[in-house]
Order: sequence, then structure tokens, then C-alpha cells
Amino acid sequence: MQTEMMTLEQKIGQMFVGGFPGEEPSEEFIRLIEKRKLGNVILFSHNVKSIQQLAQLNSGLYERIEKETGVMPFITVDEEGGTVTRLPSDVAIMPSAMAQAAVGRMDWIKEGARIAGEQLKSLGINFNLAPILDINTNRNNPVIGVRSYGEDTKTVCVCAKEAVHGYKEVGILCSGKHFPGHGDTDTDSHLAVPILQKKLEELEKCELVPFCTMIEEKIPAITVSHMIVPALEENQIPCTMSRKVVTEYLREKLHFKGLAISDCMEMDAIKKYYGIENGVVAAVKAGMDLIFVSHTANLLEKSMEAVLCAVKSGEIQLEIIDQAVGRILKAKEKLPAVKILLENVATPEQKKFAQNFLEVSIKAKDIAENQEFILGNFPLFVGIEPVRITGAVSERKGKWDFAGSLKETFGGRAISLPLKPDNKLIQKVIEIAKVSDSIVIGTLNAHLYPEQRLLLTELSHIGKNIAHIALGNPYDLEEKTSAVFKVPLYEYSERTVEFLKSFFKKEKK
Repeated sequence: MQTEMMTLEQKIGQMFVGGFPGEEPSEEFIRLIEKRKLGNVILFSHNVKSIQQLAQLNSGLYERIEKETGVMPFITVDEEGGTVTRLPSDVAIMPSAMAQAAVGRMDWIKEGARIAGEQLKSLGINFNLAPILDINTNRNNPVIGVRSYGEDTKTVCVCAKEAVHGYKEVGILCSGKHFPGHGDTDTDSHLAVPILQKKLEELEKCELVPFCTMIEEKIPAITVSHMIVPALEENQIPCTMSRKVVTEYLREKLHFKGLAISDCMEMDAIKKYYGIENGVVAAVKAGMDLIFVSHTANLLEKSMEAVLCAVKSGEIQLEIIDQAVGRILKAKEKLPAVKILLENVATPEQKKFAQNFLEVSIKAKDIAENQEFILGNFPLFVGIEPVRITGAVSERKGKWDFAGSLKETFGGRAISLPLKPDNKLIQKVIEIAKVSDSIVIGTLNAHLYPEQRLLLTELSHIGKNIAHIALGNPYDLEEKTSAVFKVPLYEYSERTVEFLKSFFKKEKK
């Protein structure tokens, strides 16, 4: 379909991506497809129950959207691996980006992306919102961390390049995020507006390098962040809403020809400080192609109406709409028609590769072959309660936790703590630790939480054998403790803890 053949409502529908709260589209969401000609979808963990359900859901979405709009939809998802995964737990899930980089096998990174892409495509998903191009130069960053390939430009560039090639090989779209680089911020844009105070020369030597490299590799899309970057936009507005950032810099200066897509406009960085409708209109004026309003049908409809009114009033030039829709249609024309192939999902070979990748990444941090930690008859397992440390990570289901899982296997005592345990809880742990044979403590980004670091220090003073497990960022293991055994898991999950158990023994052989 050509833009000349489309109504204004159809064009605007192509520029939006929306989601819904359950395992099937809500009535409100269906109405947006039928009335507003909504052209694209984003899926989250709450939309996914099983392989079969997901395939059926996507098949229905394709059929309904193509029937109503005349154009195939983008079905998008954040499948980064590790802490950010939306697929059913029984498919082949790759490790987090930082874990992948720790292995040091570029061919594995490409194959991991190819397998992930093959499964997505076979389930009816044609657009993966990955890889992360952020360089995690600020260890106090609460939202990137293990989602980044690493702390230096070269690592991020070489790893991301392989991932992009893997997705391309399968034939799905991917998007590098979060332009112009979210790694050196200490604010989560799900909650507030991050500000990156760096000179342009500094950005061009660090944050922007992976994006420039991937533009050379013809990455099909780039996700623009809600950060304020004064070096690119002096008016103190988020990059998503800035024409200087999106059009003048990303497109004209860096010569990016692909899709410029927004981070979710329902994040508090926009919703709380600017208003979603104002933010969306500004984003379209800035030159964004795809606008994500990812959760709430009512807000999505208001956003679409706001853009419609802005075009009719002349606030948004029709030429801007036509350019965006032209890029969207061009990208869709290159995608193959959807074909659900469940035989290509969760194959033994795929799952074996993912499990091996995971295990090697955990062992990569100088864990000797056959190394083990002796628990004794009465070990103490201490861990942080499962918690979403940022809105980007997948929703957790069930009551499973680190400490409880280890106790169930090995006996002893288990204590689960909040991210910020108070002194009373810390002293409780210390008293039990004194009468335990050993201590296994799992911290979750302790470098961000002094309470967890205090607990580590206190445990180091009681003279017991300690195993320290990093459930999130591996930086925790750099804390000065008396731990004799240290393991980075990179993700707080059942699969990593199950593998961790293989290192533990009740007594020496």
C-alpha cells in the first residue's frame, strides 16, 4: 500500500504501537484496531502463557490487523535475554548481554541472536526491541547494568554487531537502544527524567560510537530514549521529543535511514513531567516514526486523537506524517509474511545451546573446574526477595526465591531480605550465621544498596566460610569480603540458581 492511498487515520494508525493487559486482546484494544486502524502491537510477559497460546494470539492479531488496515503489523517484543525476556520459560532463552560478553565468543552471540530470532519469527513476532547499545560506564546506573554488553566501547560494538547480524540472518527487524546512550546515567526513565551532562565531543567518543557503528551496519531501527542531553538539545526536553536530536542529529548528521522509534511514552519521564499527549505530539514533530504507548488503551486512543488534531490544525505538517509512514511501509514490505512454525521453537538443539551459553557465562569469572563449596549440615542461605528493580525487567510470577530454593535442596535455614534490610534484620542474620556451618549470601546490585554491603561486612567478621553470589550485576563480587567462593549469575532466575546448586556439596567427598 502507498501513502497516497491511505486516509489520515490509516497513516496515524501505522505510526502507533500498543499493548493490552491479558493473554488475549481486550475489547478496547480491538476497538482501536477497528476504529483507529492501529497498526502495530507490543507484547509483554503478561500476554504470554505458553508457546501454543502465544502463537495463536499472534496469528489472530495478524489476521485482524491486516484485515482492518490492509497492512501487515509489526508484532514487537523486548527479548534481550536474561533479565529482560518475554517468551515462555520453556523456550531457549539466551543469557543477559553482559553474561554473553563475559564468554567472549562472538560466534555464540550471533548464534544466540539467530536462535532467539528464529523462535520469535516462528511464533509470529517480527520485530525484536534489542540489542542494547548502551555502554554501562556508570555502575550506579539502575536501569541498564547487565542488559549492556559492557563498560567499554569496543566490547559493546563488536557484540552488538554480531547480534544484529544474527537477527538479520533470520529475517526479523531489531532495534538498537537507547539513543544517544543510557549507560552513564543514574536515573531510571521509567520513574524520572535522566539527564546526561556531557559535552558533544565526549558523547562522540563514547556513548554515540555503538550507534554510529550499527548505522554503518544498516541496523533497521533505533530506539530513542527519554533522556535530556543538553549537548544535543539545549532546551531541556527529552530526546524523544526533540527535532534537533531525532531529525537534525540522528538522521541528518549520522545519516540514519531506518526507523526511529520511541521508548514507551507511558514511562514517568514523559507521563509525569510532560503529559503523554503533549509528549506524543512533540515526538511526531521531532521526526519519530513509531510511537509506543504500550499499556493503556485509553491513553493510546487519546494520543492518536491528539496527533490527528495536530495535523488537522497545522501544528504537525502532513509531510512529516507521510515521511514516517513511508519508512514504516518500506520496512514492512521487506518482511516475509507471517508463518507460524512451532516445530522451530524450543528444539532440543536450541535449548542445549542456550543452557550451555548460560553455564559458560556463569563459570567465566575465574571459577575453576570442579570447584565446589562445602555447606556442612546446617548452612544458612541469605538472599534478596525477588523484586523488579526496574520496569524494564520481566514481571515475576510465583513465590519462588533464591534462599528458599537452596534450603529446599540442601536443608538448613533460609532468610529472604528486602533490597534495603534494616539493622534489626541484619542483626537477625548475624545471630543465625554464628551458629551455622556456612553462609551462602545472594546480593542483588549491592553496589547500589549500602544496606546489603553492610550485611556483607558484618558477615565477614564472624569467621564462617562464605559463598557470595551476585544475583544481578557482577560488580557486587568486587566488595571486600571474606568470601571464599564467588559466582556471578547475571540474572535472578530459577535456571541460574538450579545451575548454581551444582557447585554446592553438603560435605567433602
